[in-house]
Amino acid sequence: MSYGIIKRHKGIILVDSAEGKGTMFTITIPFAEGVVESEAKVKPLKGTQKRAHILVVEDEVAVLNLLASILTMGGYKVETATDGTQGIRLFQEKKFDLVFTDLGMPGMSGWQVAREVKRINGGIPVAIITGWNVELEEAEMRENGVDLIVQKPFEVDRVLRLVQEGIILRDKFKNQSAKK
Repeated sequence: MSYGIIKRHKGIILVDSAEGKGTMFTITIPFAEGVVESEAKVKPLKGTQKRAHILVVEDEVAVLNLLASILTMGGYKVETATDGTQGIRLFQEKKFDLVFTDLGMPGMSGWQVAREVKRINGGIPVAIITGWNVELEEAEMRENGVDLIVQKPFEVDRVLRLVQEGIILRDKFKNQSAKK
């Protein structure tokens, strides 16, 4: 994941390793020109904030904690799982409004988690978390039960907007199943 982020920022990573002495990584990222710094503020978007219970499935604890903190500060109830199996077990035990799952996890991948969530309850939106610099095809996403994409590194406002998109989708799914 780190290598992907460094490459996307046109940076380089050098490794210097000596047996028995350790390893040193040197990361160089060029300065961005014309960037205006802004203070990230975690706040609900006006007029659209709804309560939501969100499940986050992510095997990297630092990423899991960061995303959970963003969502909690945004006013959402959050539960976490460090692998797909644990996430599915929580999903079966409790009621969630939205699921975030990492794409690349050992054991059960994010695709597998998404498909299983949809099998259990097709009305719950699933957001895939990825740090891979890949374009996900809409057909592939639909086929695997994925409704939304969260790119790493996270942008606070983007994550909070995505939750609201997920809630709108959840409500749409509910209305469609009520009509049937």
